[in-house]
Amino acid sequence: MHLQAGTKLGPYEILAPLGAGGMGEVYRAVDSRVDREVAIKVLPPKLAGDDDARARLIREAKAVAAISHPNVLALYELEQEGDVTYVVTELLEGETLRALLMRERISWRRAADIGASIADGLAAAHAKGIIHRDLKPENIFITSDGRVKILDFGLARSRPQPTLADDDAPTVRLHSDELESDAAVIGTVGYMAPEQLRAETVSPATDIFALGCVLFEMVSGRGAFRSETAVDTMTAVLRDELPHISESGQRMLDDLDRILHRCVEKNPAARFQSAGDLAFALRALLRGEPVGTPIRWRLHALAAVLGVIALILGIAVTQFLRQRREGPIRSLAVLPFTNETADAANEYLSDGVTETLIDNLSHIPDLSVVSRASVFRYKGKNPAPPQAARELKVQAVLIGRIYKPKEELIISTELIDGRTNRHVWGDQFRTRLDDLSIAQAAISRKIAEQLRLELSGATQQSVTKRHTASGVAYRHYLHGRFELNQRTGDAFQRAIRYFRDAIQADPEYALAYAGLADCYILQSIYSEAPPAEVLPLAGDAARKAIALDDTLAEAHTSLAYYKMNFGKDLDTAAKEFERAIELNPSYATAHQWYSRCLVEMGRYHEAIAEIRRAEALDPLSLIIIAELGGVYADAGRLDEAVAECTRALALDPEFAFGHYVLAGAYLKQRRYEDAIREASTAWKIGGDPRSLVRVGMSQAAAGRKADAQRTLRAVEELSRQRYVSPERIEALRSAVAMDAREHSRADTE
Repeated sequence: MHLQAGTKLGPYEILAPLGAGGMGEVYRAVDSRVDREVAIKVLPPKLAGDDDARARLIREAKAVAAISHPNVLALYELEQEGDVTYVVTELLEGETLRALLMRERISWRRAADIGASIADGLAAAHAKGIIHRDLKPENIFITSDGRVKILDFGLARSRPQPTLADDDAPTVRLHSDELESDAAVIGTVGYMAPEQLRAETVSPATDIFALGCVLFEMVSGRGAFRSETAVDTMTAVLRDELPHISESGQRMLDDLDRILHRCVEKNPAARFQSAGDLAFALRALLRGEPVGTPIRWRLHALAAVLGVIALILGIAVTQFLRQRREGPIRSLAVLPFTNETADAANEYLSDGVTETLIDNLSHIPDLSVVSRASVFRYKGKNPAPPQAARELKVQAVLIGRIYKPKEELIISTELIDGRTNRHVWGDQFRTRLDDLSIAQAAISRKIAEQLRLELSGATQQSVTKRHTASGVAYRHYLHGRFELNQRTGDAFQRAIRYFRDAIQADPEYALAYAGLADCYILQSIYSEAPPAEVLPLAGDAARKAIALDDTLAEAHTSLAYYKMNFGKDLDTAAKEFERAIELNPSYATAHQWYSRCLVEMGRYHEAIAEIRRAEALDPLSLIIIAELGGVYADAGRLDEAVAECTRALALDPEFAFGHYVLAGAYLKQRRYEDAIREASTAWKIGGDPRSLVRVGMSQAAAGRKADAQRTLRAVEELSRQRYVSPERIEALRSAVAMDAREHSRADTE
């Protein structure tokens, strides 16, 4: 059926057609539930009533749903609306490789890079037992940001394709009564391997043959076995050798010629035996490393087998040398998992999975794991893994999605080496919601194995630890963490309710008590409640958490904060902070708050070192960068304080706390007008009473007594509506009462 703009398919509204082919029509659509644009494929009119075509679409869609890899088009849903069966996938922006080749000649280096990404995607498919069987430039997509995606594992193209490409390279399906058999002749003339043309059993080597043809076309500008007619082309595939690249007129590396010829050997056993090996060979070529032993093009079968062995040995040696050079991965960022459930209410799940994995992996002693604040700056942005790795200063990134068909939750994960953009590992985990914590422990264990780090028995237990056996308690806990991270008054109250519900479901749930302690502490920090009321509650919750589980770094950190700010017992607070850091050196908040404790003790040099450690763990955390500025200001290093606050504001000009700390630094520098401006900006953006007090303090210091008095009255009025620190109000009253000369003497002192 042809769909018109405005047509509704379940929650999806058709926006415009994208393309059409023999097996389907593709449309741009929007998911009204989450306001996300997607691509939708339906069967073409000629196949709309064909039960076999519909069954094939469903089978292939289910197969593709099992593949989770950055280089494979992601499938979201397979749905039925009336008599229309449709497939929903991610919407790609860019062009097919065919369109790119029609527009320009690409360099051999770019061709090898694209080929390695295609091979990575094929490796993920082959690992799930899926063989593409129709790989060609029309089914390879280059996104606008340079990523490579394989299309049409039974899925449609998501962008319109040039007519010439479709006419020149039609997909042929012979033996139509055997379409679902491995022996069916299915593919595109010019890219089909000899075994496909003979209707023999296909294997991963079949896709490698097709990729070899695509690679040859990218670097030479012409088809590998292209002849005048389809019959002549098939004959050439079965009989002729691949021309050498040097015959195309381009100066190429001999190793690339060897790789291409190895891909298109007539005998499948003589080709690369895995797509992963091919990807590695291409990347070794790009790095200028050896990729194997030269191949004699017309040797008999025994010589071909010996060539395979030599090539595999060469790759193995090179891989061994590469692993020795790169070493194990020692720094990692878990990027925010994407909520693909089509329900915004499930954001707490995607965020919770991310945070739990960060917490689990941070217990690995030799692994630096970026904390939440930095990685969540990427939420909703889908950055390229190498870019995120560079910006976060890590060697690898973990990316993932969650899906929720019916009552089941699917967690899809990918570990990417940010140094090479190499796919290290990926898998899909299916779980019931009640068993979510079990699934996350399994994911953590798998990741730890892939990092090639030696873990003690105790560390392995920490990485895979389940803090509660109650699925209900765990979901309440995730809800609580999600609300806590909103950092608003109402959200704090909701978080407290969720943590209490978690404790009710499991009274022994130490992590829920730690979350409750964090709620009370942040209420005091954000002036949402009087510290005298909530900090004792934080202390009680932290002590209960420690009584239940003395290994919780979060609980020791909360108790330390209570001791520092309420009991003013700085020595005990310092010991608790040190215990928290001993338990989890990757917990950035412990380092951040310990730095403030060291400032209170007058140990400025140590305080700067500690906040620097927090910054290393959370390099894009605005709060930590601003806190670094604050510590510098307290230490009298005012130019550095201004520089750090300015750096934070360059990342986010709307960061209220950054303006607040910068105002404090300016005030100490006697740049009063600058201080007034920054404090006023902080107040307008964030509404924190501390900022309004700082406006008044700066006005008073500048000698603007009338303005300072008006600000004092505004603060006093505000205190009747919400909590404002009485100590800060009294300090402002004293500042307003002082004259300019007294302010000058106070500044000097």
